[in-house]
Amino acid sequence: SKSGGGRCNVMHDYTKGAQEILQGYPRGRRELTGVIESLFSPAKTYRWFTEAGVPLKVEDDGRVFPKSNDAEDVVAALLKAAKDAGVQLSCGTKVMGVQQQQEEGNFRVVVRKGGEVQRMTAAAVIVATGSASCGRDWAQDMGHDIVDPVPSLFGFRLAPQSVLDGLAGVSLPDVELTLRDSVEASETGAKKKGKGKAGPAAKYARAAGVDPKAALCRRGPIMCTHSGITGPAALQLSAYTARALADFRYKGTVSANFAPPLRAAQVIEAFQAARSGPDRKKRVATGATQILTSHPATDDVGKREALSICGRVQEEWQLPKRLWLSICESVQLPDAASWADLSDAHIKGLAEALTQAELRFVNRSPHKEEFVTAGGISSKQIDFRASDPMKSLSSKLTPGLYFCGEVLDADGVTGGFNFQSAWSTGYAAGHAAANYVLTLEEQGAIG
Repeated sequence: SKSGGGRCNVMHDYTKGAQEILQGYPRGRRELTGVIESLFSPAKTYRWFTEAGVPLKVEDDGRVFPKSNDAEDVVAALLKAAKDAGVQLSCGTKVMGVQQQQEEGNFRVVVRKGGEVQRMTAAAVIVATGSASCGRDWAQDMGHDIVDPVPSLFGFRLAPQSVLDGLAGVSLPDVELTLRDSVEASETGAKKKGKGKAGPAAKYARAAGVDPKAALCRRGPIMCTHSGITGPAALQLSAYTARALADFRYKGTVSANFAPPLRAAQVIEAFQAARSGPDRKKRVATGATQILTSHPATDDVGKREALSICGRVQEEWQLPKRLWLSICESVQLPDAASWADLSDAHIKGLAEALTQAELRFVNRSPHKEEFVTAGGISSKQIDFRASDPMKSLSSKLTPGLYFCGEVLDADGVTGGFNFQSAWSTGYAAGHAAANYVLTLEEQGAIG
């Protein structure tokens, strides 16, 4: 519940509809479609919390929080709902193992409470262990395949001497980040030549039903840190390319456009106009915001495109002064140089540094910032059909076994998507498991 800085980012904007929400899942998008569209949609999630006494608010970037800004309200509502439904909670109890058995019910569950080991039987079990390895271990013991877990949603630790060196604390409201998608590029920073075979990230995206171009290029705010970059665009890029980045051993190159959707050619045209226009005697180091926003070639600067699912419109775009000074230094521009002093080489260098800066990364961001895992129980062995009241989120191998949440091989970007997956799959698994047990009781298979 501490998601969102203790406020609990409980879901994403319910007004966007299920299909748009599903675009926020780099993996598991196809599998989650039925449960999010039909069983427990964002709109139903919003109503559930509202009726449970937790009024919600939708913020500008689409994140949804309790109006109280207090995560404890969410915890209290969930605990009350569980109590009202007759759920028995056993605090301070660790589940040691789950085993399938033929007699005395379908499963034996071994738990430790205090120093005492207890064994109980269950007709159905729902595994909702998140990214903890125990849930995957139990499933594997019962014959399920595991997609190796790798970190997702992390920032990038940059190599020294990038254009962002020394800019810790600077927030950039609109940046387009593009991953160089090849093992060669990850090791050397070399640009991929020609239109050869798709790189690892594109292949992973395509296999997950995601447009490779959207996976490799994310647009939104970033924040500069002492070690590199973080923020929505960086976190989304790491999420959509999590498996490829693991293959690259978290070394590679990201190209950054600090003035999207402009490209180098448009910026060159704007700077050439400034060289001979009314601003020609102004010092270049004083800034380029007015140049970039006033020339016809740059009419679209600062206007958002639908590349970032949790982006917002920038009403008054500004190129941060510290970033621009760093760009000027990167092309060795004299501090006193005016726009009239710029050579063609200077203009080309400034345009390329602004729209296609090479950011070489050498690791994930430190301090273990990642908080979502990509990977989990193989989706091929789970029934995701929303149409069968006893089968949703059930194991195809073990009757009575259900999975929900992050233990699935399905994960979302930052902004409330992972909570939505938890609510929707939890609802589906819970109802299906209950229907399964009720049917067994009606058949006299259990007492």
